[in-house]
Amino acid sequence: MRWLFALLLASACGDLGSSRPVCTRRSDGALLISWTVNGQDPSDDACSGIDHLILTLLADSCQVRIAPVPCALDRLRYDHLPDGQGSVTLEALNPGNCVVARGVADVQLGTEPPAIPTPVAIRAIPGCR
Repeated sequence: MRWLFALLLASACGDLGSSRPVCTRRSDGALLISWTVNGQDPSDDACSGIDHLILTLLADSCQVRIAPVPCALDRLRYDHLPDGQGSVTLEALNPGNCVVARGVADVQLGTEPPAIPTPVAIRAIPGCR
C-alpha cells in the first residue's frame, strides 16, 4: 500500500463560490482521509479520465480548498486546519476541468489525525458541471 502524507499549511485560496468565508487563521486540526473511485481503490486504472481532485473542507464557519490532489494516492493528511466537526467534499476533475465525480464525508478534526482515515466514496456524476 502506498502512503503519502502531504503536510502543508492551510491558507486563503480566493473566492470558492460559497457564502462561507475562507479560513485565514491557522489552527491545530488534522485531517486524514482515504477514498475510493466508483468502488475501486485509487490506481491509474480507477483514476483513468481524472486529471486531479479538489478537496473542500467546511469547518468552523469557514472553508479551505486543497488542490490539486493526485487521484491515485491512497490517502491524504493535512494539518493546521480548523478543529472540530466538519464536512469534506472531494471532486474529481477531468483534463478539461469539468467535475466528473464527487464524494462527501463528515469528519472530526482534532490535534492528532485519526488512527484510521475517514473514507470518502467518490462516485461518477452525470454530465460535466
